[in-house]
Amino acid sequence: MNCSKSSDPNELMAKVANNINIIRKDRGNDSEFQVFNTLCNFPMYDVDFGWGKPERVGVTNVPVELVVLMDSKCRTKVEAMVGLTEAHMHGFANHPDIVALTSLMESSP
Repeated sequence: MNCSKSSDPNELMAKVANNINIIRKDRGNDSEFQVFNTLCNFPMYDVDFGWGKPERVGVTNVPVELVVLMDSKCRTKVEAMVGLTEAHMHGFANHPDIVALTSLMESSP
């Protein structure tokens, strides 16, 4: 898949979704896979469209199970935005490593 010529985000997402559908067709609809991506070191919080810099940046409305890593606004931490099916999210949210990390993050200043 060559996405380097896609400047429109909707076109890019359509290409990604199309390729996922091709993979599902080749491997069967019951195959499970997740997409992992990083936006770390992208100046997402420096963008100003005329109404000021954003307070919060995120990723929404994606048609696949997705994990995106992104710098926090203060740029001293990395946030993980996780989009999974309800069944997978329950297992993820209750995994001992995730529970321990979340508890650690909630107690830090």
